[in-house]
Amino acid sequence: MTTTVMVSGAQVASGARSRVFFAGQLFLILLGGALAAADASIRLPNAAQPLAGHSRFVLVLLALAVVMSAAASILLTRLVRAPEAATQKRTAFLAAGCAALATAAGGLIALGGAWLAPLGYFVLASLFISLIVLVWTPDGGTNDTHRVLAGYLRGIWKYRLLLRIWTVYNIRSRYSQTVLGILWIVLLPLSTALVLSFLFAQITHPGDIGNAPFISFFLTALTFWGLFSSGVNMGVRALLGSMGLINQVYFPREVLILVRFCEEIVDLSFTVATLLIVNAVVGIWPNAWYVALPLVVLIQMTLTLGAMFLVSYTSVLIRDVPQLIGVLLQLFFYLTPIIYPVQRTPEQLQWLTFINPLASLIDAYRRIIVYGEAPVLTNLLYPAVFAVILLFAGFMSFKKFEKHISDYK
Repeated sequence: MTTTVMVSGAQVASGARSRVFFAGQLFLILLGGALAAADASIRLPNAAQPLAGHSRFVLVLLALAVVMSAAASILLTRLVRAPEAATQKRTAFLAAGCAALATAAGGLIALGGAWLAPLGYFVLASLFISLIVLVWTPDGGTNDTHRVLAGYLRGIWKYRLLLRIWTVYNIRSRYSQTVLGILWIVLLPLSTALVLSFLFAQITHPGDIGNAPFISFFLTALTFWGLFSSGVNMGVRALLGSMGLINQVYFPREVLILVRFCEEIVDLSFTVATLLIVNAVVGIWPNAWYVALPLVVLIQMTLTLGAMFLVSYTSVLIRDVPQLIGVLLQLFFYLTPIIYPVQRTPEQLQWLTFINPLASLIDAYRRIIVYGEAPVLTNLLYPAVFAVILLFAGFMSFKKFEKHISDYK
């Protein structure tokens, strides 16, 4: 009898924890939908609302999201006791959809019909996030994703010393036999910036970039674009170049990705220092808005790491991916406002700027570093949500595939 009571108590506690976790998961999904909708309602044509009202819009939705996510979690766990995995994911997605619709209905009552379009964006964004997180991402739904993810993170922390030693070794070995050594980190992007600045400065109208020197305008974008493009290229080669080691020694395979990512962070620190020196030469000095720079860099680091996890394992599954990534990055370079201001994007292609998270990040970097202005924080909402989703989905998919990596020699 005692054993039965203990088991029953453990089951109740486990069920309560699952309810709390799923409610939190639903709330985060609705939070992402609210932030993405606020961004869309500002930047999409014919949908702009007064900027002052967007904080109220988000706060109302979040207050409703707390109630709706808790109610959906309790209802789901009462209706679905022990579903199969596929049914569980479908049911979780339906619960998230119902919570989003109920939140939007409450928002329509509280805010009025003028916010119908933003509320529609909220529902669409929430459904899209739910589809990725709860259905397409492994270990989604109402199961113990929080425990699985916590276990993965503990594994990374356990191998932190290996990560540090490996990163230092790779950086030293990369430049140990070269004459200029680590200076190559800054010479390559700087030479590219000088050549392209000379060419495009003759084409770009001075009024397009204000009173900023073109070298500073271009090098700022190129520096932070390099973090993304080099990171993705490193991610493509991270597993493919280490298959012999993977087949011989066990360690969390994400360490290979994190080592490459840490190398990119080191490279970025040198290129940013070079950017500041070049800016000082042309008369542009650091300003008070540099305090916002870590936020923008953090969003881009999250975006880059998520992309690295995604391309690393797909490159092992499909050996055509490295060639495809090279073509896509080249196309992405010209679709991102790096060699031209975002205002010069043709009207028929402005939707590409909206869905491209790097476009908003590059614009924020230029506002802070080149023009000494505050970044438009509302334009960072969508990139932030996109980056977190990509990192979560990419990492969880990577871990799901990890045990099969050695099968693709």
